[in-house]
Amino acid sequence: MPRKNTNALDPKDIGFRIGFFWRYFILTIPFSHIKVMIGNIYRFFGFQKKANRLLEGLNWSHLDKKEILTFDSHHQRKILFIPGINTIFTEENEEKYNASCRHEGTCFHRLFQTICERGYGVYMCNAYYLFGFAEIRSVMEYIEDFLKSPTGQEVEIIIGHSYGGLIANGLDLSKTQAKKVITVATPFGDKKIQRIAVPREYYFHKTKRPDIKNYNIGLESDHLVAPENTRYFNYPHKIIPGKHFFGLYMREYHEETIQEILDFAEIGK
Repeated sequence: MPRKNTNALDPKDIGFRIGFFWRYFILTIPFSHIKVMIGNIYRFFGFQKKANRLLEGLNWSHLDKKEILTFDSHHQRKILFIPGINTIFTEENEEKYNASCRHEGTCFHRLFQTICERGYGVYMCNAYYLFGFAEIRSVMEYIEDFLKSPTGQEVEIIIGHSYGGLIANGLDLSKTQAKKVITVATPFGDKKIQRIAVPREYYFHKTKRPDIKNYNIGLESDHLVAPENTRYFNYPHKIIPGKHFFGLYMREYHEETIQEILDFAEIGK
């Protein structure tokens, strides 16, 4: 009996059915209009606070936008940061409560602050690629066009977190100045055989070669993506802390994780 191809799409598969239902039914519902209608009903019956909270939420009409945001552009060296799926939503939610993504109080602040302290400016791709709101290929082409532009030619390092790492690994960098691609907590990036078979000192010695562009860094206690490198390069007795999302951002933020990423980025350039 021929073996079933596990890579083929199976319409009977529950994941396929859920994805089909989400894309062709849920995403066709005009949530923004429904939200406005419910908000106006609240307002009509005197529930002003509930109406304001609902009507001042996310603007769903922006979910297909793509743009490059700039942070501390006075630094000559630049890093392009490609966030994961839920990061932009978290940022937007925090910005609703009078917190700007360029100031204290949001998930990007301490991350970018640490990067800038190392002498880098930051460009960030602000794209809503959650559940097909923006096609992934169009996001990749948008980033590639940016990297080929005079402004994008300043980018030396690309950091992709989670799903952003998948996008970073798929970019055509042949006509860019990017020297290193660092993926953090990115699916399909774990090289367990290499980690077990190769002595750590030899592994890090190899990463100094300028022809090696890509590294994947995992986060210990990440229950979604297994870590590749669970200890710091400069502090081998310490384990990289944090979970899938919060390992880089505000609540369980650890500055040493970013220092480790930039240490990887700067060797062998």
